[in-house]
Amino acid sequence: VLRIMATRCMQPAQYFCSGQKPQEEWYHYGLAAPIYTHFTSPIRRYPDVIVHRLLAASLGVSPLPQNLMDKSYLHTLTENMNRRHRAAQMAGRASVAMHTSIYFRTNPTEENGYVIRLNETKATVLVPRYGIEGKVQVPEGEKFCFDSEKMILQGKRGTMFEDSKVQIYDIVRVRIFVPKKSNHSAVKMIIVSPDLGFKAESEGEVESEGDSGSRKKTKR
Repeated sequence: VLRIMATRCMQPAQYFCSGQKPQEEWYHYGLAAPIYTHFTSPIRRYPDVIVHRLLAASLGVSPLPQNLMDKSYLHTLTENMNRRHRAAQMAGRASVAMHTSIYFRTNPTEENGYVIRLNETKATVLVPRYGIEGKVQVPEGEKFCFDSEKMILQGKRGTMFEDSKVQIYDIVRVRIFVPKKSNHSAVKMIIVSPDLGFKAESEGEVESEGDSGSRKKTKR
C-alpha cells in the first residue's frame, strides 16, 4: 500500500531523445537511477530496436541509420512511442474493468481493504486482493465529524454511530458487487465494517487500481 501511494506522486517515465533534454531531467525516479534505458523488454519491441541501433553505432558495431542522426526525427519518434504506450495502458485498464465487472456480477463478495483517502463525506478504499479501488460515499455523512489533521472520520456523540470511526490506512471490510437493477455494469462497493450507515442499496464507485495512479513505471 505504501509503495502504491509513494509512486502515485511520481511523474510517469517517458521516452525521450537525450540530446533534447538537460541531463538533470534524465533521472528515473521510480528506479532511483540517474541514467536508464532498456533493450531487452519483451513488451516494447520497437523501442528496443531503436536502442539496439543507437548502442550498436556508439560501440562501433554498425553504422547509425541516417534518420536516427536527426534529433527532431528522434523526438517525433519518442513522442509517438509515448502515445502508443499510453494507449496500450488505457486499453489494458479498460479490459481489466470489463472483466472485473463480469466477475463481480455473478460473484458478489466481501473482502478486506485499506482506506487510502478520506474526507468529510467519502472514503477511498483499496482492495489489494482484486487490485481495485472504491470511492465510497458515507450515506450518513451529517452524523460524522472529520478531523483533517488526524485524518479521522468519527461518529458524532448522541448518534447511533458514535462508536464508529475510520482513519487513513485503517483496514475495513467492504462488500463488492454489481447492482442487478443497474443499467450499466459498473462495480460498486460499500463499507460493511465499521458501521457507517450503509443500506443494501447504497453504492460507491469502483475503478481498477491502474486508473487511479498506481502508475506503471515505463522506461527511458
